[in-house]
Order: sequence, then structure tokens, then C-alpha cells
Amino acid sequence: QDLHTDANTKGRGVVSVGPYTPVFCLEIACWLNEASWQAYYTPVGITPLDPDVPAMHLEGIGLRLEGAVYDESTDTQAYVATNLAAQVDGDEDTIIVVAFRGSTSPTNLQTDLKSRQVPLLDQLTGIGVSPFSIFTDRVEVNDDDGWIWQTPEPESKESLQCVVSWVSPKPTWVPGICSRHEEDSKLLTVSKGARRILQATPVARDSFPLVHDGFQEVYSHIRRKLLDILLPVLQRQLGRVVREGQSRGEREPLALPKIYCTGHSLGGSLAQLLALDLANNCGLMLPTQLSSTLEHFYDAEMGGKPSKPSTTSQSGLRLQPPIAVYTFGQPRIGNKAFSRLYKQRVPHTFRVVNEGDAITAMPNRLFCGGVYKHSGLEVLLDEGQTGNILVGPTVVETLFRFHQMRTSVLAHTMQRYRDCLECAF
Repeated sequence: QDLHTDANTKGRGVVSVGPYTPVFCLEIACWLNEASWQAYYTPVGITPLDPDVPAMHLEGIGLRLEGAVYDESTDTQAYVATNLAAQVDGDEDTIIVVAFRGSTSPTNLQTDLKSRQVPLLDQLTGIGVSPFSIFTDRVEVNDDDGWIWQTPEPESKESLQCVVSWVSPKPTWVPGICSRHEEDSKLLTVSKGARRILQATPVARDSFPLVHDGFQEVYSHIRRKLLDILLPVLQRQLGRVVREGQSRGEREPLALPKIYCTGHSLGGSLAQLLALDLANNCGLMLPTQLSSTLEHFYDAEMGGKPSKPSTTSQSGLRLQPPIAVYTFGQPRIGNKAFSRLYKQRVPHTFRVVNEGDAITAMPNRLFCGGVYKHSGLEVLLDEGQTGNILVGPTVVETLFRFHQMRTSVLAHTMQRYRDCLECAF
């Protein structure tokens, strides 16, 4: 049920009430496929280690480079860009694209082979107060003890709150609403020693979100540099949107800036970790005047029975930024507990998979450090380039396509993904 929708927002539902159903958009998939391809080139301002790698050209796909990150120790590269003009999903400078590069070097291969499962960092799980608050005029980082940037557990804390299970089969919130719903999860306070014992027990490990050791290690290396670029851009866009909304009047829609996380292969796994991090730890703080307007709108639309899927504070209304994820040829990241957590926090996630792509079947039971399960809705492309696409294929649909075993390395290339997507047009 879209409450704020009109021609000014190009058909986007800004605030929704009720079950949220992600919709796969082929135009956006092709656009982000090109953005993922550009991540393999050299961003402006970064000295390439390989002089044969040309510079990226984002203007051709309607993007402006806001900043780039390169970590030499892990050979990881990513960039943050905004849209130059109105796109299929938003007006000018209302969309942020974060794209990660896939594997290109022996260092990246070593990262891929670190398939041992380790506990998801508490900094990414979203326990406690959200550390990143985006206001219209500033960005506040709640990091008094320096804990949110630390990869190891802080020695000063004798006990920690751990997420042990998620009991709600479906999310009770949607992107653009609030990011805190503690009733959906069970929190357990345990000592660090007891926690290590639980995480080492095979039966108990399934209750903890576990992830690929190499992917999490790489993301923790670039996390701070990436957020230092991304958060100020989000604050700039939010400030401009709110000022324009206040000038238009109470009944006009408020189109929040949207964040797209994308990447190919290894880059797709890093994109999902970033999306989960933002969904759990980042909040958009709207002014008090605007929050009262939205509450009045809910009262009118719901027949005097307001349904407020958000929290208010002295600073106003706190919203989760709208986040969408499109990945291409992405390997598995974590176990079933991680998959459940990710589905609740970032439901608008699509894993575009080329039929026969061998990398999307890794890590498997024969070559991994635990039982892995994919996160996000699968979008299966026909490798025969017929234009056929299966969004969320069922077990029966997958079973009757057994002739295409996922053993092809050529099906993993960016060129093959581009061809299969464009065949649908």
C-alpha cells in the first residue's frame, strides 16, 4: 500500500505499510551491471599498480565519481558514485551507487580460498544503538570508545549481547521505515568465554550468523574508508531532499535518497556485507516538523488508527535508508543464520546468476569450512542467451534445468552476464 506516490517521484512508493515485496527491474540490473564492470578499471585519483588498466568512465552510464577506495594489502577496490541526471529510479543526485571489484589477482584468490566460517562481527550485526546518524546538516558517529571500527572484540567488555536467532519468518518493516525491531530477534547476554565455547560447538554454531572468513576480513579492511566517503554524500542528498520537501508543502511526497550496492563475483559478496552494515547501523534523522507531518499523514490514511512503523526521538523521526542490492555471479557468504538475518534486514536483494556459472556454487560442501547458504532472491539467466529469466526459481524449476550444471567458468565473465541480460530486451 503506497502512501506517498505521484508523478514527482516517478512512481516510487516512498513510505509503505504492510508486507514488502521486492520487484526485480531489468533496466536497473543492466545499469548496475555496467557499474560493476567499471569497478574493474582505475578510478580517478588512484595510482594503478598495473599501467595497462585504463581509467574508468562513469559519465557514459550517468554516474559521477564521489570517491574511491583501494586497499593494497588485500588488493580490494571499490567506488562511490551518484547519478548525474534523472534515472529510471530517481531524480538527479538522489541515487548512490557503491560498486566493488571482483577477483583479478592472486591476492584476491587467496581471499576466496579462506572459506572457513567465522562469527559475523558484532559491528555488522547491529546490536545496541546505531552508530551512524545522518542529519540534514551533519553526520554523527557514536564511537566514544572506538569499538565500532575495531575488528577484534574489545577487551574492556566482559560480556556481550549476541543475536542467537530470528523468530519472525517475514520482516515486519520495509526499507525507508525504521531499522530497529528488537522484537524480531532474541538477544542473549553472555560472557566472551562462553560465547567462544558456543561458537565452537557444532550444534550451537547454526544459531550464530557465520560468514566467509576471507570476505569479512577484506570488508573490515576497507569499511572505514568506504563509510567516510559514503556517509557525507548521503547527508548532502538528505539535506537537499528535506529542504525541497519543506518548500513544497505538507502533502507533497518525500523521496529519500536510495543506495544501490553492486558488484561482480567477490565484489558481490562485499556489496552484501556493506548493505547489511548500512541497514543495521545507519539511520536517517528527519526534522521534528517533518516527522509530525508524516504522523498526521498516517492518522488520516489509516482511518484514525495510526500505524507508525518508525521511532521518534527528540531529534525527530529515524528512518532506515532505502537499500537495494544487485549482484552478479556472487559466491555464497554465510550460513543459514546469516541468510535469515540478511533477508530480514535487506529484503531488496537480487543475485543475478548466469546458468552454469561455477563460481555461484562455491563454497560447496566439498570445499568449504562449513555449510553455506545463499542470501537474497536468485535471478536465473538462460545461458543460451534466449532472453528467458527466472526470478526466484522454485525447486521444481531448478530441477528440470539439470542439464545446465554449474561447472562453467566462461559463464562467470562480465561479458556473458551483459549479453544474457540484454537478450531479454
